[in-house]
Amino acid sequence: MTPQRADPAGAKIFVLEDEPDIARLICASLSEYGFHCEHLATGRQLLARARQAAPELCIVDLGLPDMDGMQVVRELQDGSPCAVLILTGRNDVTDRVLGLELGADDYIVKPFEPRELVARVRSILRRYQRAPPAEAATSASSRASPAGASMPAATRSPPPTAARSRCRPPRPACSPPCCGGRTRSCRASSCSANATSTPSTAASTCASRACAASSTTIRTTRG
Repeated sequence: MTPQRADPAGAKIFVLEDEPDIARLICASLSEYGFHCEHLATGRQLLARARQAAPELCIVDLGLPDMDGMQVVRELQDGSPCAVLILTGRNDVTDRVLGLELGADDYIVKPFEPRELVARVRSILRRYQRAPPAEAATSASSRASPAGASMPAATRSPPPTAARSRCRPPRPACSPPCCGGRTRSCRASSCSANATSTPSTAASTCASRACAASSTTIRTTRG
């Protein structure tokens, strides 16, 4: 089943353009496809109008008589967030990058084809209609807070190594035999004493048996 595409027709669009002929061409092209256009000639007029009735999209020219169009884009995003399409005669890459970084959704250079302008407007509005603000905010918060990052420390599972170290009984320390563990009988007696005795008893038993075994070995060798 093919998903139904959102229809952006009927959206309110503000056109910020100081040249009347270009403004009439833009509004006429968009009106043919069901958009409601309102023309404003200065940046201050657009910002004041957007605070009164927020539009779905603003088409902004950068060369304005009262202020720079980049400042208009910045103030729109701060005060009245909406989709923005920059339509200007500036073809410099720096202006393109700056406009997009400030929050513009698209950038078109004059002269333009009216049909292409309508297609780009429809594409921008469809993207906004597919992603409601509430869902966008939820997805942004989930990306900022990865799973498990906000989990209290008391509820986190200890590392496997730490768990094993708490379950394992302490190994009794063995005092070094007087002979330094050089003979086989000394090593055998030390291990058996440590395995069956407490740490203090194992130490004394280890030392006494080791010394006795060492003395017996030395006498046998001399004999």
